[in-house]
Amino acid sequence: MLTLVSNDAEMASRCLSVASIECFEGNPRLVKNPEYERIKQSIRDSGLMQPLVVTQAPGSKTYVVEAGGNSRLQVLKELLEETGETRFASAECVIRPWVSFEHVLIAHLKENELRGDLSFIEKALAVCKIEARLNQARAEQLRPVLGQRAVAARLCREGLGIAQSLLPCMHYAVDRLLPVLGNTLRGGLGRPGIERLRRLDESAACLWRAWDIDTPDEFDTAFTTLCARHDSAFDIDTFKRDLEYEMTERTDVSLECVRLAVNTCIEGDAPPPKPTPVIDPFHDLDESRRAVEIDATVDSNGFDDATVESRQPDADQPSEIPSERRTAAPSIALEGLRTHAHRSALALAAAFGLDSMIIATPDFGVGFQVADFPDRESDPHRSDDRHSASAHLWWTLMSISEMTLMSSAQIKDRLPRASRLRASLLRSAGNSLRSNVGKCDPSQVAHAFWNALDEDQWATYVDLIETYRTLRSCFSPDAPLCRLA
Repeated sequence: MLTLVSNDAEMASRCLSVASIECFEGNPRLVKNPEYERIKQSIRDSGLMQPLVVTQAPGSKTYVVEAGGNSRLQVLKELLEETGETRFASAECVIRPWVSFEHVLIAHLKENELRGDLSFIEKALAVCKIEARLNQARAEQLRPVLGQRAVAARLCREGLGIAQSLLPCMHYAVDRLLPVLGNTLRGGLGRPGIERLRRLDESAACLWRAWDIDTPDEFDTAFTTLCARHDSAFDIDTFKRDLEYEMTERTDVSLECVRLAVNTCIEGDAPPPKPTPVIDPFHDLDESRRAVEIDATVDSNGFDDATVESRQPDADQPSEIPSERRTAAPSIALEGLRTHAHRSALALAAAFGLDSMIIATPDFGVGFQVADFPDRESDPHRSDDRHSASAHLWWTLMSISEMTLMSSAQIKDRLPRASRLRASLLRSAGNSLRSNVGKCDPSQVAHAFWNALDEDQWATYVDLIETYRTLRSCFSPDAPLCRLA
């Protein structure tokens, strides 16, 4: 059993050569002490003001720092090598009896806890190492391993208060994240970020299994590969978006549906059923257009051109078929075109950080809607040209979706109450749109948008315009697409 030695009678003070003292190999610190240079300057100017606490393992010829002091010992060794001054060759030390490796590790943890300068991953690594050594000793004695409650209680008895609820997060950080997010963890990602990433990991894995996307091993590979890709500049919202893209690519389910399903799981609800993918039967827009033109020669009751011609009403009789439905395309053609338009709009929006505002509408209008205004303060470092390009794209997507032509009932039904765009459209407040997004004079900002697109994005932009024109050609030019469910 581990015990802390606190009996002063068992301690001794002595001046020891720094060459006879080693830094503790189990030191929980992973990165250099941020105060290292200040400590070094202080010792250079005034010498070591506080004795080192050291201990000596049985059979060892050297001492080891027991409770903090690794930085001070390292500074003394460096100054001795750099200056050769004898005042750095020895140090006043408090010698404590050896207890165990675990005891020394806990002592270092407690010392750093008092200063509050350990990162979460440093603390987690130390706790996991202590737990592993305790259980290794129990295994050698043929005793069962300690559960998390017992581990927490054991650490508490040794003077290190670790809540049981914290242990799963520590194990997740060490076992799952450290191999692929090492830079991010050492950079200071704390418990809240790790817990959020853990919930995302578990929720996405749950949805992956429920939708039978692939094997669990494939999910692990996809998740860890994305972690490694984002390690240099980790942002959990960007990471979540890319993980949702990965699932979208593997399922042919829209990004919006995947995002909603993931969020449902994160909130603790069961995974929703997997949506049936919308099948696009057309390989290009020309084929879609031909299908629409062929279908336009047959009326809704199945009569061919000759029959329809013989049944034409008198010239002075009004048509019984509404103008916007007179050349209606087959539903499967509309579904394909709308899906195509949504994917193109989403790809462009993602390039400018607007993808969260694109809502799929496979049975309505052009196939997508804009959910809200962009957050103009979301990226204060974005250049003016980039802001202008984003605003231009937002206005373009709004125009293509024809949302300003929607009825009040449609606006209320299709946009969430919290949407600022919803309120502006209901008021027909053009000034509100301009104040939230910018006036966006095409003669001033269109070039910024066009120049921001790479070759693939430009092709997607042109493709989106062509898709819109094809959808428009299916109906009377006087009929807003939002009236055509």
